[in-house]
Amino acid sequence: MVSGPSRLWVILGALALLLALTSSASALSLEDIKRMASAGLDENTVISIIENSGDKFEFNDTVAKDLKKAGVSDRVINVIKAHAKGAATTDASTDVGTDTSGPEPLPAGVGNLGKLMAQGAKTAKQQFDIAAAATKRILAQQKTDQDSAKMQLSFQGVTNALRDFENVDKWQALATCHNFNVEFKPAPNTDEYYDALFCKGSAFNALELHNLAAPILRDVVMYGGERPHFVDAFDQLVASAEAAAYFPASLADLDKLYIDDKYHDFQNRFNFFVGRFFMDNMGEYERAIALLAQVSADSSLYPKALYATGVMQSNPKVKMYKTAVENFQGAIVAGEASEDKTDDEIVELAYLALARIAYEATNYDGALYYYNKVSHFSSRYPQALFESAWTYFLKGDHRQALGTFHSVASPYYDDHYFPDLWVLEATVYLNLCRYDEAKEALQTFQDVYLAKLPYLTQFLASMNDPMGYYQTVVEMAENRSANSELPTLFLEAVLADVEFFNLYHVVTEIDREVNMMKEVAPQLGAFGTDLLTSLERLQETKRFEAGLKTQHILKGIEDELRDWDVTSTEVSIEIDISEKDLDEVCLRLAAQGKPCEFVSEEATVLFLVADDWQFWPFEGEYWVDEVGNYKSYLGDRCNQVEAVAATTEP
Repeated sequence: MVSGPSRLWVILGALALLLALTSSASALSLEDIKRMASAGLDENTVISIIENSGDKFEFNDTVAKDLKKAGVSDRVINVIKAHAKGAATTDASTDVGTDTSGPEPLPAGVGNLGKLMAQGAKTAKQQFDIAAAATKRILAQQKTDQDSAKMQLSFQGVTNALRDFENVDKWQALATCHNFNVEFKPAPNTDEYYDALFCKGSAFNALELHNLAAPILRDVVMYGGERPHFVDAFDQLVASAEAAAYFPASLADLDKLYIDDKYHDFQNRFNFFVGRFFMDNMGEYERAIALLAQVSADSSLYPKALYATGVMQSNPKVKMYKTAVENFQGAIVAGEASEDKTDDEIVELAYLALARIAYEATNYDGALYYYNKVSHFSSRYPQALFESAWTYFLKGDHRQALGTFHSVASPYYDDHYFPDLWVLEATVYLNLCRYDEAKEALQTFQDVYLAKLPYLTQFLASMNDPMGYYQTVVEMAENRSANSELPTLFLEAVLADVEFFNLYHVVTEIDREVNMMKEVAPQLGAFGTDLLTSLERLQETKRFEAGLKTQHILKGIEDELRDWDVTSTEVSIEIDISEKDLDEVCLRLAAQGKPCEFVSEEATVLFLVADDWQFWPFEGEYWVDEVGNYKSYLGDRCNQVEAVAATTEP
């Protein structure tokens, strides 16, 4: 078959032939018919020319085969046969097709040449338009073929990048894959588009531009598990999503993907990630629990899946406390047997969760058992120690409560924010009728916390832009010697907040990526400029979010301290009332000529060695291995006061 420029010249030649036939008396030949067929002229037009020419042709089987080989249609061959020399005159067109219109009749007396000229004059423009349209189609096909060849050549660069991705220059791979989709715009459902998209997302991930990688990798994953890059794209998505905290609602669509044909370990990873997404970001506990339940016991993620399930089941909205306890216990057993060091954290978190469930159920002994399971050297131990102090207090074990307060007040925990510690301690002293110690505890609360409250209030009122709060906190955290109106005590409270901690790492990650893009953007041209702009917009958004969170935390601290100020005032009033009652007792004793004296116990503490409590005189120093083992030996004066008061009743 003739194609390309050759075919174009054939069409133009056929057009010239047609015009020549319509302006001369030349006889129509079989070669002329072959050229018209080769040029793609409409067969009705060819038939019209044959019939109007009036010429007769030599025709036999050899001629028919030759015409057929030249591309002449069966219908045209039948017409030629009907016009063969010696053949009877018939309307051959009715034998070979449904179009029986034929050429229009001409005036009587017009000979063959005249008929041909008249018909040619009528059809010349039509044939020219046909030839022009054919030419246009050929040119368009030529461009399509050229573009396709150019596209395939460019796509080879994408293929090469993917084939040797570990060794290629990642910036070059990024540019190659991005430019391919931008320049050639392949349909999104094509393999070329899919491969280039995966290549681009992988390059971003390898370059640790996670905020740019995660959305692209999510799109690749959503093509489905039957696509070749599904597993790699998912694992990279997990890495980038966790680094950039990329958890949009659209990730919920992951639950619709079919993964049952994937290998066992991948199914565990997939179900864990999607399950945690529904837990942490969507609050859809039922779907999350169902997904986490599919993580098998032989998976390294099993302890984490059990713990996460327990957290959801112990939520007040779910109230599946029994199964929550079972899952926390299972997480501890699995975590302690695991070689993964990150499971040590899961074990501690599970112990804390069990302690809090027992505490809420007023099972104080059970709560204390689990609190004591947290390692003294753990970052979570101060919180466990403080919560155990509350537990001792509510249990009515004042000696243990005071001993624990003593531990929490050690210099090891100066950077922890426990404003209720001193008010709680004052309450215990009040219950022991030790009013001087109670007032001393309230004074400590005043000095350590309330005295700094005006600075916090002033700091909150000094800024209109939430990002200013975040920037100040970060600067203070990075340079502890920096001058600031915000007391360090409140800085530590902000830094200890989990949500602030997460946002800080998100902003830090974006800052790093922005700085990286600033260095390479000029080399990437408009593409680099667009990337930098998108990152800077995201940076501003996340900084604003972090600022709002910082402001919210500080405002919460301010409100909390005001509430504890009210509580401390109430305790102070109770102390004054109790002291007044004691003064009245002493006055009655004085009226009887008796001294107002009570047995004074030595202010010592105890610490636990093995299973025995031993006396230890406190001299103002702490040993780290003693912290958490102190027990107050201060006696309860209330019984003495009540006994004396009973003997002096008027």
